[in-house]
Amino acid sequence: MGRSEKGLSPSSSSKRRRRNNDCATTRRKHLYLVLDDWKDGYSIHKLDPDDMDLSGHLSEPVALRLVAPVLGRMAFTALGTNIFVDTNRRRRGNHASPTLVYNTESAALTLGPRVPDDVYDLGAAMAVNEKLLPTPSPLSGTEVITYALHPDGHTIFMSTVDETHSFDTIHGVWRKLGNWVLPFLGEAYFDAELDAWVGFHHKEDGYICCCSVASRSATTTPRLELTMLKEKLFRSKEEVKLDHWHLKPTLTYMGDSRFCLVENILCGEDFDAGSVIHITLFGLKYDHKGELQTKVRRTTRSYSVSKNSLLFSHAVFWM
Repeated sequence: MGRSEKGLSPSSSSKRRRRNNDCATTRRKHLYLVLDDWKDGYSIHKLDPDDMDLSGHLSEPVALRLVAPVLGRMAFTALGTNIFVDTNRRRRGNHASPTLVYNTESAALTLGPRVPDDVYDLGAAMAVNEKLLPTPSPLSGTEVITYALHPDGHTIFMSTVDETHSFDTIHGVWRKLGNWVLPFLGEAYFDAELDAWVGFHHKEDGYICCCSVASRSATTTPRLELTMLKEKLFRSKEEVKLDHWHLKPTLTYMGDSRFCLVENILCGEDFDAGSVIHITLFGLKYDHKGELQTKVRRTTRSYSVSKNSLLFSHAVFWM
């Protein structure tokens, strides 16, 4: 995590497996969808983006099931080929619950390093340079509205409601870049083909946008070129039925201008009524006018889930 930051990293054996794998044929990646969807806890579903099930139900068997804690909830994040599981985010210190590491390459489950006491939510950690970073100071205690990794691979831009900071994870250097904000909500991703950051627009609910990358040495408000996708890809809160709950959608980058959008809509206030998971796979490109549009091929699937919770919507990883 830089010189003064703590972080979690895979075990040396996991790193060796990755190096050995790099020498072999490139491993085929999958989407790993985490849901609180069975009577005793969580499931990790392994999905093939080129062969999405048409049955309306997520296929069995699942990659992994985890029994939920009686009190509290689990949190999930990913790094490399590993999914880290904070088995009970409410327990820290000497009575901390164990951290589990699920290696998607070997399908093996092992015990991982303990989550640091100052990390409230492992699911909000950022993956940079083979380490996981919690929201570091001086933004600790301040809500980060959006964040994005610079193309240099080690500088994170983070915006609050009224200002933007950068953090160089190699040298441990913070900079306040000014009283301006990135135009996103949640994590934004750099796409080399578009030469821009891509994410949810922070004001236009339901829309995707991209903007030019800000300079790491910006001393004045940058002129970020914003391009909106005219096509609305997900439901706004106003479009969902009054007796349904629309949980926070997520956007996952799959490389080569491809993205995965996941929505979770609970079927009423009775959580036992379940929910519907909407998964949309799409690509982005510029047309001849320089406007942002989806590529020709687009896949949308909906899956019924028998149980879900307001406390945990879902997590999605491309690995």
